Amino acid sequence: MPSDCGRPIYLDRIACDFPNLKIIGSHTGYPWVEELILVCYKWDNVWFGCDAWAPKLWSQSIIQYINCRLGAERCIWGTNGLPWKEMLDQVNTLGLKEKNKRKLLRDNAIELFKL
Repeated sequence: MPSDCGRPIYLDRIACDFPNLKIIGSHTGYPWVEELILVCYKWDNVWFGCDAWAPKLWSQSIIQYINCRLGAERCIWGTNGLPWKEMLDQVNTLGLKEKNKRKLLRDNAIELFKL
């Protein structure tokens, strides 16, 4: 399957047409990280899924987004099957604000999934 079908901009139309649908743009936005961040800024119902790539490979744009006010509220972490402990250790080395890290790893999932 070609990579183009995974472009975050395609979430723009879906988010517009289905404003009550919660959408997670996944796989860390690669190779369209900035595009996914922009879609997340535009739509309250689009969340940034931080998964599929080891945190040590995340672009600086992702780290900055998680550390900003809006990103802190709508980023959600997952491993996509990667080793949990190793991935958590890597998250701890990113220099995230503690409250934003807590939201990324736990609080945002509780809110999103109504747990």
